[in-house]
Amino acid sequence: MNLKSIYWTTRYGLTALKQTRGCILNTSSMVGELGQARHAAYTATKGGINALTKSMALDYAPFGVRVNAVCPAGVWTPMLRDWATQQPNPAEIETYLKNIHALGYCPEGDVIADVCVFLLSDAARFVTGCLMPVGGGAELGYRR
Repeated sequence: MNLKSIYWTTRYGLTALKQTRGCILNTSSMVGELGQARHAAYTATKGGINALTKSMALDYAPFGVRVNAVCPAGVWTPMLRDWATQQPNPAEIETYLKNIHALGYCPEGDVIADVCVFLLSDAARFVTGCLMPVGGGAELGYRR
């Protein structure tokens, strides 16, 4: 569903995007580039989003439509917090999530939203085909 939803949304919105010279911001993940043990299907869809983002950026550039993707690492969401509290050792999960980010903490969603706002703004008017890492350094390699 990660990949199909982008395909279908773009397919039905492309006419309007061309008319308005709009932009597309896809949501990928750091693991789409790095991989992740025991999550092959998920990482494959995120890798597909990355390839689709770059191809769409090339295809739609002649129409003035920019296409980028945001690639977070771990992010505290209500779903992740709920899952973490249900694990045998929630503190271990929190430590793990802090340690994969070189900056030493797992962010809340507003950190990702700030980057999204930038990529959707006119300040990023010459940015297309970008897979923007928002991982506090996790893209440099997960640490343990």
